[in-house]
Amino acid sequence: MIISVEVIEHSRPATVTWADGMLRKHRDLPTNRLLLVSKSGFTSTALAAIDREAGRVQALTSEVVLDEGQAVVKRLFVDAFSFTPTGCNMQVRAAEEELILVSGAPLIDIYDADRNILGPLSYLVREATNLDAVKEWLSIELHKTPEKGQVKGFSMGLPITPLGYHVQQSDTGHPKLIEELIIWGEFVASQTDVPLTLTRLGRLTFGAAEASVAGQPISKRKARRSHGRSRIRQA
Repeated sequence: MIISVEVIEHSRPATVTWADGMLRKHRDLPTNRLLLVSKSGFTSTALAAIDREAGRVQALTSEVVLDEGQAVVKRLFVDAFSFTPTGCNMQVRAAEEELILVSGAPLIDIYDADRNILGPLSYLVREATNLDAVKEWLSIELHKTPEKGQVKGFSMGLPITPLGYHVQQSDTGHPKLIEELIIWGEFVASQTDVPLTLTRLGRLTFGAAEASVAGQPISKRKARRSHGRSRIRQA
């Protein structure tokens, strides 16, 4: 079964010329059922031509859902944010020693379990904060914050023990396992109100709107939780 859809979005109703052109087009295609969709409806002659197809072709026009003469609007609030890490501390441990807090300078070298150098701490912080799970996690925390426009900074703790990353003790050169990164920085947030006008197309009711967030088209993303802890702070 092949269902084909043709859509026209003009300010005037679709004419019989357009309808006949679509009918001729799909006579040469393996279309079992044809849906013709026009934002502004159809002329009477176009509907008559469609009716002659004995139910194989259906004309559809979107209609705004009304309540007491007013369009029904549902509101969607979209959060957008950007952030820049400005500092990092590390919780480290060596053998049976207690967990200690180490101030993280950007150029501190990070080593793997075999003492192979991996790069500076700044690279690790950049990679950690660019993880999709971290961004989505911060997005969830932002969504919980009432005054989003007042958010100026962020801090988060990321447990990384299983990665086996180490730093060297400055005086002895002994490796210390990094168990957690504590990262903070600047945060800029905004919220866009997207009014979704409820519209009916055949038996389907949906909300539609045109909007952008931070100059970009809106896209939907599935939220996922990540392990760790974070805190959004307000000015």
